[in-house]
Formats: sequence, C-alpha cells, structure tokens
Amino acid sequence: MFRLILVLVLILVVTAAILITISAISAAKTATQIARGDNMPSAFQNIAYVALLILMFGICAGLLGLV
Repeated sequence: MFRLILVLVLILVVTAAILITISAISAAKTATQIARGDNMPSAFQNIAYVALLILMFGICAGLLGLV
C-alpha cells in the first residue's frame, strides 16, 4: 500500500515538474523571441523541447534504476 502511495506521489511530482517546465519554456521562448528574431520554426522548437524532456526523463530514470 505504501508503494502505491509512493508511485502516486512520483507521478504527481513528475506531472508538476513537466507543467512547470512547459510554462517556463513558453515564458522564456516568448521573451527570447521578443528580444531577438528567431529563425527556427516554432514546430521544430516544440519538437526539440519535447525530445529534450523525454531524453532528460530517460537519463534520470536510467540513473535511478527505474528502467
């Protein structure tokens, strides 16, 4: 039962971290685009950010022995 609670807390923390990261990225992206012109299309930027998050999660999960 305690493991179930820990898994639920882990899911909650990961979800919160993803939401905070997405909001920070969108705020930083907006500020950066205002400060200077950006040549990379927004679709590629979004794909790159998602790929970065997936890679970071995979590396952290591998280091922690979750996978």
